[in-house]
Amino acid sequence: MKKRFSLIDTALFLVMSLSFVSALTRSPQAAPGRHAARGVFNRPEIVEAEEEAEVVKSGFFRIPLPEGTEESSVKVTEDLFNKKILIEISGVDDAFFKNNAFSGDISGIADVKYGYYGGVSTVELDTETVSVYESEFTENSFYLRVSNIHDVYEKVIAVDAGHCGDDTGSVVYGVEERNITSGVAGLLKDKLSSENYYVILTASAEENRSEEERAEIVNLCKADLLITLHTGADPDTRVTNGVEAGCSNGLRDLCKHVTRRISKACSEKDLGIKDIRYPGVTKYTRVPFILLKLGYITNRKEAENMNSPDYRERAAEAIKEAVTEWFDAEKNG
Repeated sequence: MKKRFSLIDTALFLVMSLSFVSALTRSPQAAPGRHAARGVFNRPEIVEAEEEAEVVKSGFFRIPLPEGTEESSVKVTEDLFNKKILIEISGVDDAFFKNNAFSGDISGIADVKYGYYGGVSTVELDTETVSVYESEFTENSFYLRVSNIHDVYEKVIAVDAGHCGDDTGSVVYGVEERNITSGVAGLLKDKLSSENYYVILTASAEENRSEEERAEIVNLCKADLLITLHTGADPDTRVTNGVEAGCSNGLRDLCKHVTRRISKACSEKDLGIKDIRYPGVTKYTRVPFILLKLGYITNRKEAENMNSPDYRERAAEAIKEAVTEWFDAEKNG
């Protein structure tokens, strides 16, 4: 059965200490000093695809498996920060990989290692770029094909909730900015993912991830667009209300379109484009961005409105519609 997976969803929740990077080798020698959380990693023998043409699927990298291995015993995850795919195989010891060569197409793969710890073998693939992969399980083999995300998806979009973990953002009338923006961010990710977009959520509400770390994700993926979400706060008055936005060069039309959409969908005043006084994660990114202030949390009515599930749904849908319409117009000239 063939499957296609998005790598980053699971990657953002995986923290690894594996940072060893080197060129691909075809010898089974152990990497000097390579002691990781899952044991000592070694490099397998890798043979050319044509040497085992009868067992290698075209365009795929083949990991050999012992006879009788069940598909349920193979688990694949990815570490975004280090551009790694980890394949855990229960019930297979490292002696098996010492005696059975890997084979096939290594396009997009920079390095291959394997290790054994606690009854589980881990095959570690270093990818050349942030990638998506296809996998297929067959008798005695597990196949993967690695592709750059930009070669598979029409656009790569990063969604940043502005605040996460212990950083609640503004808290007024018992309403936390973090809860508003993370709620909209999660819905927006799901909605944009239904298009042919690869969508990255830089952090969940529970994760402690600095602005620099979140920006690293965005830059690493070379996102076509970053959408970062905040609420407005006016320390001088509780009257100010409405949705406003800032943007990088060239995105003023998109910004205006988004604020108009949110204003209409959420019955808010459209304050248009404003100067960005607190750029947040955009200080550290090198990609086009829009920074949205969904409403003023210092305005009681607007704070209560933004704190409702109905508002978050309508705001996320409005942003999604504006972004897809803008990309469609760009594509069609």
